[in-house]
Order: sequence, then C-alpha cells, then structure tokens
Amino acid sequence: MPIPKTIIIDGSEFAVFTEQVPGSIFEATVGTNCPQGGDARAGGRTVLILEDMSADIWCRIDNRKPIDRVGRVEIVFGGDDEAERLAKGLRFAADTLEVLLRANRARDQQNQSKQGPRVVSPPTD
Repeated sequence: MPIPKTIIIDGSEFAVFTEQVPGSIFEATVGTNCPQGGDARAGGRTVLILEDMSADIWCRIDNRKPIDRVGRVEIVFGGDDEAERLAKGLRFAADTLEVLLRANRARDQQNQSKQGPRVVSPPTD
C-alpha cells in the first residue's frame, strides 16, 4: 500500500493515499475520515482525486459543455453513507469498465480478422 499523506478538507484532517496507476500517466488519490457518526454535518469527508500527468482528461459538470484538458479533478463526498456508496459505485464502475474493454477488444479482433489489417492515416491539420 502507498505511504499516506495528510490533507485538510473543510477543516477536517485525514490521511489520503496516492498511486500512479500502473502503466498510466495519471495519479489516483483517495482518502476518508469516515465514519464520523452521520451525514455531512458530522464532519465525515471522502475525497477522490484524479491528477493528470499528461493524460487526456476532460470534465463535464451538470451536462454542460466539457471542460477541455483539466489537470486535476477532485470530488469530495460528505457523510458516512456517501463514503460507503462511493466505494460501491467505484467497484461497479471498475468491474463494468473491465467487462466492456474485454468485449470491445474481442469485437475489434473479430472485425479485424474479417477485414484484414487496418491502415490508419496520420491526422491532417
């Protein structure tokens, strides 16, 4: 496990752990001080930070136009239940993404074998 560092969010100090995602060019940071005994008013905070290290990250908030090339996305959840739900939601997202990636790779391999090798042209300005 990575070495923790301490951050302060809304006056609450707690440990977070950061890891450069293997084979990637971004870092993920996560931490919580939950449980604190209730909702956000009890002081529980959970943070998820994705930090760009030359990755392509876009951010869309409330279905608005995407913000292009953000360097850091920080999401803070308040409350004990929210921390639990975030963990479950991230597990679902990771599991589903892995299934979709495998399915898309299999589809691409099947299409490539039917069509032969694919030739990719360089982008034009």
